[in-house]
Amino acid sequence: MLSVVSAVMAGRSRLFVAGSLLSVLVSLGVGGVTQPAVRGAVYALLDSLAFLIVAVPFSALLARIGFFEQCARVIPKKNPHRYLWTLAAAVTAVFNLDASIVLLTPIYLTYARKHNLDPKALAYQPLLLSLLASSLLPVSNLTNLYVVSLYHLSTFAFLRLLSLPSLALVLLGYLLWKRRFLRGLKTPKTSFANEDGEVFDLEGIGVGLSATVLVLIGFIFGPSYGLMPFEVVGVADVLLIAYLGLRCKEIAFHRSWIPLTTALGVGASALAAVSLAGRVSVSLGGSTAEKVAALAISGGVVANVLNNIPAVAAMVKVLHPSGGYELAGLLLGVNAAPGLTVFGTLASILWLSILRSYDLDVSAYEFFRVGLEVVVPSFFVALVVLMTISALRV
Repeated sequence: MLSVVSAVMAGRSRLFVAGSLLSVLVSLGVGGVTQPAVRGAVYALLDSLAFLIVAVPFSALLARIGFFEQCARVIPKKNPHRYLWTLAAAVTAVFNLDASIVLLTPIYLTYARKHNLDPKALAYQPLLLSLLASSLLPVSNLTNLYVVSLYHLSTFAFLRLLSLPSLALVLLGYLLWKRRFLRGLKTPKTSFANEDGEVFDLEGIGVGLSATVLVLIGFIFGPSYGLMPFEVVGVADVLLIAYLGLRCKEIAFHRSWIPLTTALGVGASALAAVSLAGRVSVSLGGSTAEKVAALAISGGVVANVLNNIPAVAAMVKVLHPSGGYELAGLLLGVNAAPGLTVFGTLASILWLSILRSYDLDVSAYEFFRVGLEVVVPSFFVALVVLMTISALRV
């Protein structure tokens, strides 16, 4: 709980670091976890946390060369909301949720400000779809890859289990997002200077596009050659820094400490996940549909309280879902449900870091309200779809 409380107060980096480290020490002191559990929990999260640390600088470097500003100018001005939602869903599903957060959030923010729309309204699209569209393919989410490797699921089997629930999540999520932010999409909030007369910065967009394509190719083909996503983005960071000719003392990004302090917090949360998952009272008796519901809801609760990555790792070890629909239920819970707390997913924390680099802030209460209005109803409808499929054995 110390780690969770300090995460809520993430605006105070020293408090966050202190709370995270103290939670580890207290857990060790009272015997809540063992040293091997500490090593195992942190080791399981290293790749994800490393990605979190290098992703925000990548976004900041692209912004520095004007890439996002140029991309925002080619988005249709008339009724762009459906187009932007579809784009974020596709990027999340085909590449992964981190690509959607890092690459699309700055573009959507720039577009919103440029056309006098509420920046938060459009910025929420990549965030929401990092939850709603991240269960379609194994590559869409790290939790999916973890489970697929553990249970040896094929891509076809994964699609058969979660394609219809994912479709329900994306479609209903759009309607609920639009209802929640309709006023902000019509009312001017902030504005940029009129730049319609400016010409494209071909060099900036060329360099930015090359870096983006390099990262996306690395996400797709890198694992086959032993390259992890954080290594791909790290290489892109180095290339962009070299292109800009920056010296070490010039590489300072607004609130760049957030990913690092978050890494400590999530590492501490991983320790609590093992303990909490062991105490979750989940009855796996009854029909398959009932087991699916129990795993999905409990997975969502644990992910919201702690974080979805340690949650899925702990719950798979403790609850031993048999695979198939039970596994799909657990993934649906840890992927789509943790939209009530800012620390429910690493993508949410990464998104918040990017918003703060644009001088925008989202309170824990505002985050909770949006999740309650958009994520929760979408999750339960998708859960009903999955339960129906499991009952019919489609």
